[in-house]
Amino acid sequence: QSIVDFHQSARVAVLGDEAQRAVMPESREMISQLQVMLEGPPDAKGGVRSFITDDFRHARLLLRVEDMGAKAMIKHSVGINAKLRALFPPEQGWDTYIAGDAYVASVALDSFVRDLFSSLLMAIVIIFVMMMVVFRSVKMGLISMLPNITPLVLTFGYMGWEGIALNTTTIIIFAISLGLAVDDTIHFLARFREEAERHERVYDALVMTYFGAGRAIVLTSVMLVIGLCVLLMSDFVPTNLFGKLTAITIAGALLGDLLMLPPLLLLVYRKKT
Repeated sequence: QSIVDFHQSARVAVLGDEAQRAVMPESREMISQLQVMLEGPPDAKGGVRSFITDDFRHARLLLRVEDMGAKAMIKHSVGINAKLRALFPPEQGWDTYIAGDAYVASVALDSFVRDLFSSLLMAIVIIFVMMMVVFRSVKMGLISMLPNITPLVLTFGYMGWEGIALNTTTIIIFAISLGLAVDDTIHFLARFREEAERHERVYDALVMTYFGAGRAIVLTSVMLVIGLCVLLMSDFVPTNLFGKLTAITIAGALLGDLLMLPPLLLLVYRKKT
């Protein structure tokens, strides 16, 4: 939709002939007359005034597209830009660009997604350094990485399996999931260090860690999942997805801390078994 559509509709209304819709004005004087009739009050913001400036130096073309997702929208915009450059060559003094809510929102969301991966990578590095400093062991820092990454991988996999797109709602989940996974890992490793000082065999220390921190981790995780299940009854899709994906993330953190972390500890500290 553009200013041309307004002029065509005005021409049909004035002449009373629908066939005139396809006929372009024959002179600038005719265009000026139609424009004066269409403009309305000077302070009007809608209608034809939203498609062209008062000095006629800038015009707007409105293109309606389906909701195709951020990536598809950005890819589609490449073709639109090419078409615009073909219709309005820059070498002839034309300057064209794409704007609008759909395009701007797609670019912003794509930027959020790209920033997510760099932020997660930075967070993982910081967590590794902090774990290494807190436990005074490079091995502890490295061991803690796998159970912290596991819930992120599981959540990503589930989203891909179900065809859930990354958006502003699902992006927030990864920041929450990383915090939950780190919390459980710290509890388990801290208790393991205490038990390792009391027992000569690593196996015995792990068993006691299961009965201590493991029980608390399972209980808190189950309670969190039960609480989040309330969100699954919501008909609002973002709320429903938040509850579902966060519950999956907590389950992934539980899997990583209780099923993957102990074998790693047993493997690394096997000399003490």
